[in-house]
Parts: sequence; C-alpha cells; structure tokens
Amino acid sequence: MSVGNLIPRKGFEYSIRALPLILTKIPNAILIIIADGPQRHELIRLSKNLGLEDKVVLTGRITTGSLCSYYGATDVFVLPSLHEGHAVALLEAMTSGLPVVATRVGGNTETVLNGENGYLVQPKNVNQLAAAVVRILGSEKRMHEFGNLSLSIYRRKFSEEEQIRKVAEIYSTIMRKARAQRAMPTRRPLLLTRETTCARYVSPGER
Repeated sequence: MSVGNLIPRKGFEYSIRALPLILTKIPNAILIIIADGPQRHELIRLSKNLGLEDKVVLTGRITTGSLCSYYGATDVFVLPSLHEGHAVALLEAMTSGLPVVATRVGGNTETVLNGENGYLVQPKNVNQLAAAVVRILGSEKRMHEFGNLSLSIYRRKFSEEEQIRKVAEIYSTIMRKARAQRAMPTRRPLLLTRETTCARYVSPGER
C-alpha cells in the first residue's frame, strides 16, 4: 500500500512498474494507492498497459476512518518518492505496525532503519523495490518483526510525548545559554572602523 498525492515526485509509477516482478514471487499481491491528483489518469493508463487492471487499485480520496482500515489490512507500506521530507504517511504506517519499503531520500533515512523495520532502496530502481517487497512478504516472521520494530521506533523517536520532550529540552538549553550570557561581565564590542583597517574598541556612544 502507498499513500500520497498523485504527482511525479511521489514515484508511484515505479511501484506499478515493480508489481509484475513482485507477482512472479507473490502471485496474490495487490497494490493499493490511496491518493488522488493530476497523475491519476497517467497511472491508470500505465496499469492497463502492463495488464495490471485487477492488481492496482487507485482509491482516490477517502475518509480518515477508511484510511485507518486500509492500514490495518495492509502487509507492507511502500513509499517510492524521488525526494521527500518527513512523510506523514510513513509515520502513520509505522504507528500501524507496518514494515516499510522506502527510497533512500530525505527524512526516509532517519525513519526507516534498513534491515530492521524495513528496507531502503534507490529512487527509480524497480528491481530493488520489487526485491525488498518480496523479501518482506515472503517471510511472515520478518513481516511481523519489522512491523513491531516500526511501532517501537515511532514511539521512541516520533511520538507526541517524545516531540514534547525534545521541544522542552531545546527550550531548557536556550534558557541556560541566556542565563549564562546575562551572568558574563559586559565589555565594549570590537568593531572595525572605516577610517582604519585596525580594530579598536568603540563605546556605544561612539557608534
């Protein structure tokens, strides 16, 4: 399953192109793309050209409740982006305890620990993408282990509680530095005047 806007940089074309390779090993696999956008008709046409009409589902926009149901019924989450920040959909998949296959770009490299909760692959590399998905779907043990680790990593690094803790830590650091600066003895700043290339101390009144 994939989630996101149907635009070229999300790379859904490569998930579709990888599907025939996946089907040679996992014949009952289905690719569900929960998204809508300007690339919709192009991706539908690509699916037909590859003979995948009954294997690729483009749901369009759905409700939050339906999205949660899809996450609960999915075996692996795929994020084939060409470039990415920190994808919300990737974090949603992790909170659902899903193993992940994502491209080695942007925030994906901080979220997916290669070989622990999923696999990182090169963008546009259909063979790597297919092999990673097959490796997960071909082992129920690996699928469950990776999924459990996804949830654990999310809780450890990205949960609301952890984000609040990090913000509080940053705020405390700023306050400590501010207090330390106030405690330092004041001195006149060092400025470079136009009249000379030599630096001299200038009092505030001379500026």
